[in-house]
Amino acid sequence: MQKIQITASAKISALQRNEYFAGLNEATLGHLQSGMQLFRYEAGEIICWQGEDCLGLFTVRKGSVKLFRLSPKGRELIIRVLEEAASFNEVPVFDLGLNAVNVAALETS
Repeated sequence: MQKIQITASAKISALQRNEYFAGLNEATLGHLQSGMQLFRYEAGEIICWQGEDCLGLFTVRKGSVKLFRLSPKGRELIIRVLEEAASFNEVPVFDLGLNAVNVAALETS
């Protein structure tokens, strides 16, 4: 994981591409972008682990990620693949719970 510096306008643009934030006004988007951070994950890199504390709502700006679970024998079950403008970790953000699934980058994301 690498933290990347990005302008406020680029953050707002990323928010506007996501269905949750697309209809919000500029003032609200400006407030939200102030708490945003951009990270780069390489293919195969874990973004979050199931059962760990939720670090926030994630949106995919570029690339793709997989949401998956591991069986007791270590087999991987892919639940969903998300691409640009998709988001994940919505539920634990609002219920203050733990990550529901594992998430890993499928490509540089």
